[in-house]
Amino acid sequence: MKSKVAILCLFFTTISSADVTVETVQFRGWKGCAKLTNDSVELIVVPQIGRIMHFGFKGKGNVLWINESLIGVAAHKGYLNWGGDKVWWAPQAEWKWPPDAGLDGSAYEMELTKTSVRLKSPVGKLHPLRLIREITLAPFGPEARMTNALENRGAAKYLSVWQVTQVNDPSEVVLPIASTGKMPSGFNVQIGEKLDPQFHVRKPDSLLLKRSPNKAFKFGAKGSGELTAKIGNTLFTSRSETVRRASYPDGDSAQEVFTSPDPAKYVELEHLSPLIKMEPRQVAIQKVTWRLK
Repeated sequence: MKSKVAILCLFFTTISSADVTVETVQFRGWKGCAKLTNDSVELIVVPQIGRIMHFGFKGKGNVLWINESLIGVAAHKGYLNWGGDKVWWAPQAEWKWPPDAGLDGSAYEMELTKTSVRLKSPVGKLHPLRLIREITLAPFGPEARMTNALENRGAAKYLSVWQVTQVNDPSEVVLPIASTGKMPSGFNVQIGEKLDPQFHVRKPDSLLLKRSPNKAFKFGAKGSGELTAKIGNTLFTSRSETVRRASYPDGDSAQEVFTSPDPAKYVELEHLSPLIKMEPRQVAIQKVTWRLK
């Protein structure tokens, strides 16, 4: 059974299969949203802004950060930071700032299957690319799975899929590090110039990061593929495979962590896919798994 967004807005639909339930709901002023539930967790997708905006244990808090000033605000011509989880494309040097409004700022098409939600972006207004996502939960347990696809609708170019998850004011984030030919120290500092010992501790195989209230920082690494954030008494883990022999954007960074200063109290956990030359109509795939503990 498949339902388009236009149909979902007209009536409440529930699709159940095995131990995952998919239903259409309103969420904090946004209409036509999809809620996925299993025995442990719930996840909410908002197609009006092309994002996952809620993930957490059933009946408990949201580990994703939401910009409270934009609650219920729909797609916009310019860039707005709603929070939640989204997909971009790298390298960012290809598009500078802000993101293409056709890919981040427009409503996405949405359809439901018995166990998953599929999102499809418009073709970019400035860059002929399309983003497609399939989002589901594991049949049991606190696990969500995302498959992100980037379709090149233009000329051949080097591209990477880039998932960006904004988590809600974690007390600590672990970024695994590993020495590579392009990154001998095991990590690079992309924003902030150098480690601040008040907020950053280097371990033999990881960086332990805390959010500075006064200054933004960003770090990249080519580690194990796993990023971990402690949010209250919940441990949130985001994982995507690192291909050791592949090249990645941003100085060979397969994982990146951005820490936002006040008043936007969030940290971004970012996964990038290998940087490849994509021919016209070629599709690059990235898979990401979330777990809560």
